[in-house]
Amino acid sequence: MKRIFLTFLFSYVFSYLNAQHIDSIDEFGDIKRNWAIIKSDECYGVVNKRGEFILSPVYDNIDYFGDYHNKLCLINYHGKLGFINKKGKVVLEPRFDYIGDFGDYKRNWALLRVNTKNGFINKSGQLVIEPIFDDVQDFNDITRNRAVVVLNGEQNFINKRGELMIKN
Repeated sequence: MKRIFLTFLFSYVFSYLNAQHIDSIDEFGDIKRNWAIIKSDECYGVVNKRGEFILSPVYDNIDYFGDYHNKLCLINYHGKLGFINKKGKVVLEPRFDYIGDFGDYKRNWALLRVNTKNGFINKSGQLVIEPIFDDVQDFNDITRNRAVVVLNGEQNFINKRGELMIKN
């Protein structure tokens, strides 16, 4: 019985997701890299040049590739930020309040923030350091390529691999 219920539930959800109905497209953006950003009912999505949906119009905002990073596209969903890759796959779930520019703190990394906690992602959109730090400074030669971090009011260092280095 449980198997029948799960099969029914999966079929229902799958058919619901595949049967999206868009009444109208309010805006149709420039085609860049074979994609165009569209706006429908105050939400943004992405279609390919054949008119097929790459991303359903559910986002508050979508940037073009190259506006933020050439391999990643910044998305905003209910005020939270994340990234998709060139295939339209979400590589960083939109759960962050802030995503900084790559290279500001360390080459190929970008600072991100959830509530008041800071962490880092790399240029592939992978989380390198969970957002657990109260404050983060940049990596530099003075600190021997370590970054000063504050965790629970205590100042410490992280190395380039994101590992916490306990002060002696």
